[in-house]
Amino acid sequence: MKHLIKFSLKRRFNNKAIIVLNILMLIIVGLLMFADKVILYLQPGLFNPLTVYVDSSLYQDKEMFKIDETEVRIRTLNDSFKDEDIQINKETDNVWHVRSKYPLTSKETTVIYGMIQNYNHYLLLNGLNYKDVGLINDTLNFEMVNDVSADSKIDVTKQNIIFMIITSIYFMMLSYSSVIANEVVYEKTSKILELILTSVSAKTHFISKMLIGWLTIMIQTMITGLIIVFWFWIRSLYDSGFNLLMFLYNLKIIPVELMNFKELFSFLNIDLNVIGLFMVALLFLVLGILLLQMIMVIISSFVSSIEESSNVQAPCYLILLVVYYFALWANDPYQMSEGVGRIMSFVPFFSMLFMPCRLLIQSVTAYEIMIALLCAILAIFFIMDFGLIFYKQGILDNHKMSKRIKKKIAI
Repeated sequence: MKHLIKFSLKRRFNNKAIIVLNILMLIIVGLLMFADKVILYLQPGLFNPLTVYVDSSLYQDKEMFKIDETEVRIRTLNDSFKDEDIQINKETDNVWHVRSKYPLTSKETTVIYGMIQNYNHYLLLNGLNYKDVGLINDTLNFEMVNDVSADSKIDVTKQNIIFMIITSIYFMMLSYSSVIANEVVYEKTSKILELILTSVSAKTHFISKMLIGWLTIMIQTMITGLIIVFWFWIRSLYDSGFNLLMFLYNLKIIPVELMNFKELFSFLNIDLNVIGLFMVALLFLVLGILLLQMIMVIISSFVSSIEESSNVQAPCYLILLVVYYFALWANDPYQMSEGVGRIMSFVPFFSMLFMPCRLLIQSVTAYEIMIALLCAILAIFFIMDFGLIFYKQGILDNHKMSKRIKKKIAI
């Protein structure tokens, strides 16, 4: 088995396709780490304030709009007005006409609606006495406090960051989940499998493929991690991440202004609790992908050509996407604590996404985690034992082997 694993790993990573893939990974991570430079180069006016043109009468009362100069600028129609610019006209007290070349975006609609609302609010208050103004302000300006009884141990910012990391790992693992299945099909079509099975049993071959799949995912994850660390170091040398963090702040991805990566880590306050929950979530992902690999290898044993393999794998990818979007739909506190999300967190294969989601948005007891892990591990052992029968049958039915090879497999 050792030589078989060593041979498969060498063939997997010592080829042009994997080298090109890792080079592309290096380029993509580099573009992400310098996303602020790339995006602002392609779209220089991304964070420019929205420019709105009004007539001279409204421009004289522009303070009534109570605008934020960082979000919107008011100009008169005489100031180089163009056809693609946005123009606001007040036709009656209750009707405002907004002219634009293209339909307004949701952000533009929100900003302009707020301007008009502030203008009408100012006119309303201007015609009232002091007591009435105070009464209306007290009525319109209120504070809402949400007291949550089932609180999570992780704040929202950490939840979003960890969920993005888990999602990235999930799709990266999916990209390698079919590698071993394709390898089995290749060995069958090239008649290499017949030679291998004269030296090892079908059970040994099956188990070695599982180990190869797991090691492939782990090695590629380590390579990707080293690439991320490399670019993180490059960005730290460049500007300590200042411009990137400001870019993320302007996009509302992070809630506060941060000066460097050190402040980012201080803000996130990654403690042992967060690291522990992340490792548990990663464990569920690994177990789920391992279970998926075993099922795909068993199915591939009945496939006799590369064309058939692609027809089998396409529905599997669709199912995995459905599972992912189903997890997103159920990713709310109620579903994860009492609804379908809680049930799915104990079901093998589904638990690789639903349990990490539960860990992020609520406190999960230790016995629930242990039960879900036990279910996932028992499912793997069940597939390994019960699926081996179908694996042998698939190899025998799809190969015209000699009796000597068949007897070797049956050992």
